Formats: sequence, structure tokens, C-alpha cells
Amino acid sequence: MPFVVVRVNMAITAEQELELKARLGQAIGLVPGKSEEYLLVSIEDKCHLFLAGDGQMPLAYLEVSVFGNEVHAGYTAFTYAPRHVIGRAWTPSTTSAN
Repeated sequence: MPFVVVRVNMAITAEQELELKARLGQAIGLVPGKSEEYLLVSIEDKCHLFLAGDGQMPLAYLEVSVFGNEVHAGYTAFTYAPRHVIGRAWTPSTTSAN
């Protein structure tokens, strides 16, 4: 079972959360044999995240666990997908930091 943890330092709406979950569900299909049907997603907003000492800019941290694929097929494509998924789920101008 793939497991994706998303932590952001912004408040996100229920609508944005559902959109993010749905887009991650689509993206996991890039890994052969994986689908949204078995995807576990945890989304945590308003986390205290800092990059280079700055906690005011919009930040996201993702942890992805995918097992059962010895040749890592689809991992490269999926590695880049969440970056685009998060960017489409919300824009900094529609959310507030902390």
C-alpha cells in the first residue's frame, strides 16, 4: 500500500485537501500496479516548517512510501508529479502562511 504524507505550513480548505488527495491518487498510477484504490494519504496543514530559517514562505514537505516494486518502475515519473500536484491544488495567494 503506497503511503503519502503531505505537510504544509499554510491553512488549506477542505476543497483544496480533497483536490490534493484526488491528484495524488491520479499520480500514483504512474507506478505500475499502484492505484488510488489502495493509496493512503495524510494531509497536515499549518505545520511549522522553515527553509533557510524562513517560515513565512509557502512550504510543503512530502514523504512517500511505495513498496513491492523491485525495479522501481515509475518512481522517477512519480517523484516529479507531487510538485505539480501541490502547485495546482492551491496557490500562495489563496492561502495564508501559519
